Amino acid sequence: SHEAVAQMTAARMIEEHGSGCSHMVFSPVPASSVRKNEIRYMDFCRRVCELTGAINGYDHVRVCGERLAVHENRKAEKEIRKVSIIEFDEEWFKGKTVIVFDDVITRGVSFGIYANRLESFGANVIEGIFLARTHYKV
Repeated sequence: SHEAVAQMTAARMIEEHGSGCSHMVFSPVPASSVRKNEIRYMDFCRRVCELTGAINGYDHVRVCGERLAVHENRKAEKEIRKVSIIEFDEEWFKGKTVIVFDDVITRGVSFGIYANRLESFGANVIEGIFLARTHYKV
């Protein structure tokens, strides 16, 4: 269930921003597929926004497919993986203050790309909230 995570996320936002949450958009970095994104984030975002009064950005970002891309892994080997194609409601984000959520951060690349895209539409990304950080031995 996402309830415990939603409450933890909401508590963090309220602790940091108080009643200012009601002027902020809560937007997750989308999952890798339409189905995973819906399962992972639709109800979660709705609940976080209920608890904080934040504006729900979930419906303004859409995963609309996948494509192949070349990635370097941690051993600097190249591999081909599927990456999601994301559509944004660009006008809607213009002038909005945004908190970005991502479940796991490794190097911050997904978060950085997502935040930069939002800012390219005129949004102001003020914070990233992450549940966990990936650790591994090299």
